[in-house]
Amino acid sequence: MAARVGDRRALALPRPGEQVGGGAVHHRGGIALLPLERGRGHGLDTVQVLCRYAFRVLGLHRVQMETNEPNVAMRAMANRAGFTEEGVLRHAAWFDGRFVDEVVLGLVVDDWAEAAPAS
Repeated sequence: MAARVGDRRALALPRPGEQVGGGAVHHRGGIALLPLERGRGHGLDTVQVLCRYAFRVLGLHRVQMETNEPNVAMRAMANRAGFTEEGVLRHAAWFDGRFVDEVVLGLVVDDWAEAAPAS
């Protein structure tokens, strides 16, 4: 289910009777999943839908995501979706009682178009 939230577009990941997570895109994308739903492909599916929407509908040239450096699963999923790790913001996020680096991941429309399945 998609909805407009201010100047952002939001996507909910419904399952009969409940929502398992969601995502949003502006010039930056983001997702959140319930802990029990992680590792089931919902994140990759959500990011792929958000990128398709960002590039085809909104006409964006670039989508960017950030994640905490310790979040190896998110970084791997973003790489599978075509994102490139572009840089590190040192000690930019508070996580688990300490400052951690934040990894910046980017995807430009030309790279996405080459990797995106035809639909």
